[in-house]
Amino acid sequence: MHAQVFDFFRVQRLLLRTSFALFLLSLASAVLHAQTPAPLTPTFPNTAVGSPSGAVSVPVTLSTPAVSLMYDVLTSGASNQDFKGTGMTCQTSNTCTINVTFTPKYAGPRYGAVVVKDFNSGDILGTAYIYGVGTGPQAAFNAPLPPSLPTLGNGSSSPVSVAVDGAGNVYVVDGFSLEKFPATCTTEMNNTQPCVTTIPTAPIT
Repeated sequence: MHAQVFDFFRVQRLLLRTSFALFLLSLASAVLHAQTPAPLTPTFPNTAVGSPSGAVSVPVTLSTPAVSLMYDVLTSGASNQDFKGTGMTCQTSNTCTINVTFTPKYAGPRYGAVVVKDFNSGDILGTAYIYGVGTGPQAAFNAPLPPSLPTLGNGSSSPVSVAVDGAGNVYVVDGFSLEKFPATCTTEMNNTQPCVTTIPTAPIT
């Protein structure tokens, strides 16, 4: 009888841990993609992985006219990745056009945004969402792996799920913690000066 009660609570705790881990992963994914929802139609034609597309003019309507402007082109929230800006012209005080190229790093849909800001205050004045599809084979690793690659999950106690942002950073849900593996982190770097960040969260009791 005691064994049955113990098993019941053990399963209940396991379900709670799994639900909480999935919640953390969905929260991280929402933050990573909050600024880059997909437009209704692709901005760029299908483009081979690693090959640049022709420049596309992306119009942005400004909410407030400004004298000095700057812009940023994002891929899933990260600058200078698949989508890159090559120049901006403003036709009127509230309409600007940014030339953007698309060089997909991976196969599949790639989401991004063009953001125009006030140069002095940094306030966002306008945003246009962009979308392209990279074509080519999915990534495949042949053994042995290069020694410079970090070992994901090494030291993790209860890894549940994984997510990757536009800059190539990897996020691993491990029990009640969220671990970030920067794209530039290697095994050698992490051994001398740890570059993996652990974000603790409150456990469910």
